[in-house]
Amino acid sequence: MDAQTLYLQGEFRASAQAWLDLAKANRGERSRYQLRAAEAYREEGDSAAMQAQIDEIDRRKLPVEDQFRLDLMQAELALARNDADGALALLAAPDNSIPQERAPRFYELRARAHALRGETLEAIADRVALDALLDEGQDKQANAGEIRNLVGKLPEDDLRQRLREADRNDPLYSWLLAGARAKAEASGASGSYASDIASTRPLEASAPAMVLANVERATYGRVALLLPSKGPLAAAAAAVREGIFAAYFADPNPRPALKVYDVGSTVEEAMAAYRLALEEGAERVLGPISREAVTALFQSDVPRVPTLALNYADAQALPPPGSLQFALLPEEEAVSAADRMIQRGLKRALVLVPKDDVGLRAAAAFGERLRGQGGVVAGQAEYDPSAADQTAELRRLTGIEQSQARVQFLRGLLGTELKMDPTPRADVDAIFLFARNAQARLLLPQLKSPGSDALPDPVDQRDLWRQQQRVGYRSGWRRVLRSAVAARRQR
Repeated sequence: MDAQTLYLQGEFRASAQAWLDLAKANRGERSRYQLRAAEAYREEGDSAAMQAQIDEIDRRKLPVEDQFRLDLMQAELALARNDADGALALLAAPDNSIPQERAPRFYELRARAHALRGETLEAIADRVALDALLDEGQDKQANAGEIRNLVGKLPEDDLRQRLREADRNDPLYSWLLAGARAKAEASGASGSYASDIASTRPLEASAPAMVLANVERATYGRVALLLPSKGPLAAAAAAVREGIFAAYFADPNPRPALKVYDVGSTVEEAMAAYRLALEEGAERVLGPISREAVTALFQSDVPRVPTLALNYADAQALPPPGSLQFALLPEEEAVSAADRMIQRGLKRALVLVPKDDVGLRAAAAFGERLRGQGGVVAGQAEYDPSAADQTAELRRLTGIEQSQARVQFLRGLLGTELKMDPTPRADVDAIFLFARNAQARLLLPQLKSPGSDALPDPVDQRDLWRQQQRVGYRSGWRRVLRSAVAARRQR
């Protein structure tokens, strides 16, 4: 397996070694391959190995884009040593020269460096620039929390002065205003300044909604987290629990009491855990995580408090007032893959999904979206998720079986032995494979089996079936989110 494939599958240490093998075999490209190895070690969280590879790189032999990538890694290592000056020296590139795909990491590192030097306003400005580049999600929320923390550190006189000087159309103004309001409300301030910031134009007009939500944060004392400790969703629950506790302990603001309740593996156990949480005074609930438990909860007449369910209920079970449901549906992933195919000009697809409810829903959504944009589903097959050998289904889907039948027919018709290799169909542009990581690792080699050369390369097309998630900036968060993404496939 090649180095890039290993990297994309999360096998970072093996990927690094593969890049180093390439570096030994290709002296002219040695520095570039060493850079890739260093990046793989970074994803693995092995900073010592990352530093060792960086020390071996000849910067002069790297193209400009790769020099920038090298600077980012060196700046990250400098920050790990609390060397803010060294990091800022490496991050001195003009903003208009930063490659777009590297900009989020650039601003995040520079904000950390400024914060380390006590340059709070500069750190806020970089965080605000980063906010504009992030999609809604965990990264954006974490960055917003950093902005609020930094604004909260500004002396009140500095904050007032910056508010007077700031352009009201500048996103920075909205964050400063939110911070000023929070400070005034927390201190119970009164007088002209407090009146001015209270009467300033509504926050919704300019600041992100999450800022308003946090300024007007409800006060409550107890939160229940309903997750299973065993069963098929235990891995997903562990990832959720780890992520929630990481965010919980990173929040410097006053926090409610948080208690975890084991919901077991049945609907009855989940409902019992919910009732117990209410009896013990829970004022907010996160969970449950299984579709069946969420459906049962929403359809029950049990007294409830505001609840964020960590999955969608069945279609007939609407969330009651005060409750929300949060999950990534298989239909949403399938639609995203279809959109990506069309954007790349790939209009004829084969579909391979597991033979279960999730797989069939994904296939239906994918086909509807693809056909709606002028595409064609040229064939579909469902595989048994519990079986390792999917050769029969793949041969039927790709046309190998039909090709063999034609060869057999001609042999019988002509009465002679024909030396012909069965060939797959050549009328498809891409394969949509919906699978958990473990299943995909079994299926990919079978798609690459002899006789499949005319088919789209499943490695080249991997981003069409393997949805890449934006993850946190630190390797610890990467591990949490990789686990969550993998576990999500078990729904």
